[in-house]
Formats: sequence, C-alpha cells, structure tokens
Amino acid sequence: MFRKKIDLDNPPLTDMQLSNMRPFKDVFPELAAQDEAERRKIGRPRKDVTKSRLSMRVDSDVMEKIKALGPGYQTKVNNWLREMVGV
Repeated sequence: MFRKKIDLDNPPLTDMQLSNMRPFKDVFPELAAQDEAERRKIGRPRKDVTKSRLSMRVDSDVMEKIKALGPGYQTKVNNWLREMVGV
C-alpha cells in the first residue's frame, strides 16, 4: 500500500492558513509593480517598424539554393524582394 510522506520541514497548510492567504500584489503592491516593470524589460526593445510573417510554397531546389547562402539568408531574400518591388 502507498504511504504518503509528510515533509516535517514543510508541512501541509491548514485550512485557517489557506483562508488567510492573499495575493502577493495585495500584500506588497510596491514589489509587485517593480516585478512587473522588470518583466517588461526582458528581451530586446521593440522596433517601430516590425516585419510580417510570410508563408509561401517554393520548389525545394530553390529553397536549397537560398539556404546554401548561409546565415542571414532570410535577410538577403528580404533585400531582394525590396529591390524587386522598388522599396
């Protein structure tokens, strides 16, 4: 039969303890606001001009040639497309 182990250093919470719990942001609003601000800083800064995702089908031999250009091939294709449409 399976016996449930109880961690004496971390016992289960009582019903009274559970009923007294409040959200972190209610107890420490300053820290919660600071934490939220820090979370927004993660990652690189947003750019004014963003890119659009493109999904299209091309022949596999064409894709092989494009990928053979090495790292940065997507940027090169983007630059080719800009030239073609005159942007």
